Amino acid sequence: MVRRWRSWFLEGRQNVHDDERSGSPVTATDNAAVAAVRNVVEADRRVTIDEIMIRLPPGIEIRRSSIGTIMSDVLNFLKVCTRWVQRMEAARAFLEMHQRDGDQLFSSIVTGDESWVHHPTPETKRQSMVWKKPEESAPKKAKVTISAGKVMAMENFKWEIFTHPPYSPELAPSDFHLYPALKWHLGGKHFANDDEVQAEANHWLRRQDTAWYNSEGCTERICPRWESQPSLPAARAFASATVSRGRLYVLGGTAPQASRVTSFGNVWSLDLVAGRWMEIGTVPSPRHGAVVATLGDTIYVVGGPGTSPSLRIDAFSTSKWTWSPRAPVPLALSGIALVSLI
Repeated sequence: MVRRWRSWFLEGRQNVHDDERSGSPVTATDNAAVAAVRNVVEADRRVTIDEIMIRLPPGIEIRRSSIGTIMSDVLNFLKVCTRWVQRMEAARAFLEMHQRDGDQLFSSIVTGDESWVHHPTPETKRQSMVWKKPEESAPKKAKVTISAGKVMAMENFKWEIFTHPPYSPELAPSDFHLYPALKWHLGGKHFANDDEVQAEANHWLRRQDTAWYNSEGCTERICPRWESQPSLPAARAFASATVSRGRLYVLGGTAPQASRVTSFGNVWSLDLVAGRWMEIGTVPSPRHGAVVATLGDTIYVVGGPGTSPSLRIDAFSTSKWTWSPRAPVPLALSGIALVSLI
C-alpha cells in the first residue's frame, strides 16, 4: 500500500484522502435503526450495548459496533456514572455548621480514621532487630500470618462527627502517627479476645499526654496551616525579605502601582512571637528587587536596582542593627539568586 501511494504521488496526486467508491448501502444508521435504538435507551438508561441488540424490534438487524456509532455519533449519548449523593449531603451539612459556628469552624476540624487491631500483632522488622557479631549469621524470622481475630480501633475523643463521604482523599493525621505508634506498642503481644485488645489499646491511648497528641499525632506536625500576620507598616512592591533569630526583616521595595518607580530604603522588623512591627533604620542605598540571605547574625543584601543598577553588597548585623559595606559584585546581573551555606 505504501508503494502504491508513493507511485500515485509521483504521478501528481495531491489528495491524501481515499476516493469515494461504491459499495453496500449504509443502512445501519438509517432513521428506522436510529429510532429503534433511541426507544430502547429512553426506556432504560442503564441498558448495555448487548442488551440493546436483544431488545431491538424484529426487522432491525444491525451490528454491535453500529449501535455504538448510533449512540455516540448520532444520538450523542454518553455513558456516565451516577453522582455520589452522599458528597452533596456532606457539603450541605458542612455549610450548615459554618453558618452556626462561622470561620472558627475551620480551626477546629481534625480528620480521623479507624484501623484494625489483631489479637496477636506481629512484630515489625525493626522491632525484631538484634545485634550480631561478624562471624554470626543473621537470625531468621518466620512469616507470621495475621489471625482472623481482630477488633476495630477507632478514635473516640468525644468529638462531634459530621456527615462525610467514606474514602475521602483528605489526609488523616492518625494514619501517620497515632495508629503506627499504637501497633508498635502492641507488636509481639497476644490477646485471647476482643476485650483484652480494647483494654490494652485504651490504656495506651490514655497514657499519652496532651502534648504528645498536639505535637506528634495531630495538627501541628501533620497539618500545618497558614496564619495571618500583622500587615506591613506601608504597602511595598519588590521588597526583599528574610528571617533571622525569630524575626522577619523586610527591606527596600517600591510603591505599588506608582506611575514613577521610586525605591525606598526602609527596613522593618516583625517579632514573630509578639506580632509587632518596628522600623530599625534604612538600607545604605535605597533599592528594590535585591536578593538577601542570612548567615548567622548577618543579613547580606546584594544588588537591586535603585536609581541605577547596583553592584554593591551591604551586610546588616541583627545583633547590633548596624550596616557595613562589603566587596561589590564583579558583574552587574539581573535575576540572580543568593544562597547561604552553613
